[in-house]
Amino acid sequence: MAAAAALTAIRDGNNIERSVRSIDESGAGTGPFDPIAVFYDGQDVAGAAKVLNAEEGISSTKYGLLTRVVGLLASLGSLTETAPASDTASSGLNGRLQRISQRLTSLIALVPAALTSLGNFKVSLQEDAFGTYETVAASQTAQPLGATGATGDYIKKLIIIPAATNAGNVALLDNATSISVFVTGTLADLTPIVIDIGAYSVSGAWKITTGANVSVVAFGNFT
Repeated sequence: MAAAAALTAIRDGNNIERSVRSIDESGAGTGPFDPIAVFYDGQDVAGAAKVLNAEEGISSTKYGLLTRVVGLLASLGSLTETAPASDTASSGLNGRLQRISQRLTSLIALVPAALTSLGNFKVSLQEDAFGTYETVAASQTAQPLGATGATGDYIKKLIIIPAATNAGNVALLDNATSISVFVTGTLADLTPIVIDIGAYSVSGAWKITTGANVSVVAFGNFT
């Protein structure tokens, strides 16, 4: 008689009855039964495999395959497994898939804000963090750069703009520490002079002092 599928009741390592899908080789419900799958429900299915091996006398090859299937099912995790707390935390496959789903949902939520009015993704070049500028007129004494200025402010460069060939001096101050950056003299012409600085203040606001007939444009990041 042809073999037929059947369910065989066994007890696992916790003495709980489990159902094993088997092939009834007699086709009459009398056996012998050849197990082909174990219904995994989060319990000790590995224990069930051991009982099955001892009581049904299946071959070592079949037992090895069965235990590998059991191991695979265990690694899948419960259908209601909680997603891991982080992307790298240990988890079964179901929990890992939940975590991936959560991350994709968060990513998709960011898309609308990243689109232009025409539905294209916004693309921008890196912004220049030191693009702020301040102007300092002639004959100013210790004018702060920025609303108040503070320690840690960055000054990128100065543009000295003479109004006469005998333009006065220009000094850069780190709070009270004065640094001469332009000394008066007889200029050949009134071409603006660019002075690269590239420094952070260490004692307070950057300040500029200008003499007669000379103004300054300062570029940087000022508080």
